[in-house]
Amino acid sequence: MLSERIDTVQLRELAAQGSTERMRFGIDSFPRLRASGVSGDSGTVDLSVGFWTDREQRPCIDLKIAGQFDLTCQRCLEPVSVPVSVDASLTVVDKEADAELLEDPFDSVVLVDGCLQLLATVEDELLSMVPLAPRHGDQEDCTAGALNEKLPGNRPFENLDDLLGAGRSE
Repeated sequence: MLSERIDTVQLRELAAQGSTERMRFGIDSFPRLRASGVSGDSGTVDLSVGFWTDREQRPCIDLKIAGQFDLTCQRCLEPVSVPVSVDASLTVVDKEADAELLEDPFDSVVLVDGCLQLLATVEDELLSMVPLAPRHGDQEDCTAGALNEKLPGNRPFENLDDLLGAGRSE
C-alpha cells in the first residue's frame, strides 16, 4: 500500500518497475472536496495508479479514478448522486519551470518538498470533476417541478379587471 507522500527515490523505483497500485478511499479523506459541497459520508473512490517512465526517464503516473459522491441539486436542493470517472496521465516534475518545458498535451504534477503528494493529486483531479451547478439529470428525480406548481392562495387583484370594467360606461 502506498503512503500519502511518495518520495523521489520510491517514485523512481515504482516507475522503473512499471508498478500499479489499487486503493479505495472514503470521501472524508479529501477535505477540499468536502468543503466544495460533497457530502462526507457519500461513498468511496476507487483509485488505480500506474507508474512508468517517459522516453526522457521522467517518472509519470496514470490515474484511474472511479466512484460517486453526493452534492446538492441546485433546482430542488435535494441530494443528487454524481458519478466520477477520471483517466489522467501526469508527468512528475521537480519544479514548476520543468512543467513548462513539457510537450503538449502532457499534464504535470510538481513535487512538494521532494515528494509526490498522492492524495492531494487525486483530490485535484476529483475537484476538477465537481459540476458548478449540480442537478438531477432526470426531471422525474428532481422535486423542483413540484415546487413550481400553482399553489392555491389569496389573489387580491384577481378580479381587478372586472371591477375596472364594471365602472366604465360604453
